[in-house]
Amino acid sequence: MILSRKELFEGNSPLTLSAKASDLAFHEINLVSDEVSVILNISKSISTANVIGEVLAGVNEQCDRCLKKFKKEIHGTFELIVADESHRYSKPDDSTITVLNPGKDSIDISSIILESIILEKSMKEVCIENCKGLCSWCGADLNLSDCKCENEEFDKRWEPLKNLNLPELENNYGTSKKKTI
Repeated sequence: MILSRKELFEGNSPLTLSAKASDLAFHEINLVSDEVSVILNISKSISTANVIGEVLAGVNEQCDRCLKKFKKEIHGTFELIVADESHRYSKPDDSTITVLNPGKDSIDISSIILESIILEKSMKEVCIENCKGLCSWCGADLNLSDCKCENEEFDKRWEPLKNLNLPELENNYGTSKKKTI
């Protein structure tokens, strides 16, 4: 998505844009539709434009517990400062600052939009908060019915742990009760 100098420094705020996901190279994300909505609130000064953006997109996800497919709305945000080349900052390495050189009349914010969507995705996607997942033995969806498995096989490698007396160990190392001097 390309923003022109005119949109940044002379346009109205808020600025509502719609971008095609195919144009933004969203290969890692499975979007519900090809449209991504972007709302830009722009605060202007003589040499800078402070852009606070909101990204709205629908994403197709798969539940990490029960493997069902579901749709999720993403509401990402970002902040960007666009400055004329003549304006100098004390921190030129700041990633939120983009400098418009004299020969450059636009900036591409596609990567910023993609980043804001990726940052809003959960590390573990679940279809509902209390999803029970699948039975580890038979694969039945525990959200739909209880499993009929009666397999209570025990891994013999864990047998020595049954004999540990945890409260006694905790007392010896001071984690349960504090020793007084």
